[in-house]
Amino acid sequence: MNRVYSNGELRFDRGKSDAAFRTVALQRRALDALDELPRSLDRHTLVFRAPMGGYINLDNWRKRTWYKALDAAEMERRPPNQMRHTFATLALAAGATLDWVSDQTGHSNLRVTKRFYARYTRPAHDRNLAALDSFESVDDAAVAAR
Repeated sequence: MNRVYSNGELRFDRGKSDAAFRTVALQRRALDALDELPRSLDRHTLVFRAPMGGYINLDNWRKRTWYKALDAAEMERRPPNQMRHTFATLALAAGATLDWVSDQTGHSNLRVTKRFYARYTRPAHDRNLAALDSFESVDDAAVAAR
């Protein structure tokens, strides 16, 4: 069953967009961290709960946990949703395609992803050119055999 908790409300019918209900791929590192949780996961249990159980109040979490963690790491304060942008830029720099990043971030279409993140695709662009430069096309013997 799909559900989204937003602005203090649990909704089953719709999210912010059609892409709010999507499957997100997790790296091995994240899956390993989830495996190390003190309790096993199931579809009916929250992965992250408020200290007294139940849903996390985002404002409280941001003030009590998020900003303290950023301060301790000596990082500039920024809203938690900036992690989404960090993910997208790092994924593109690592060579992920715009299509895949668009699916993972839940953008309504590829143009949205391209508008925000196309400038970060340069490393992938350079890798693609290097791959083309190193590609050996059909050798002379194969051409002669035709």
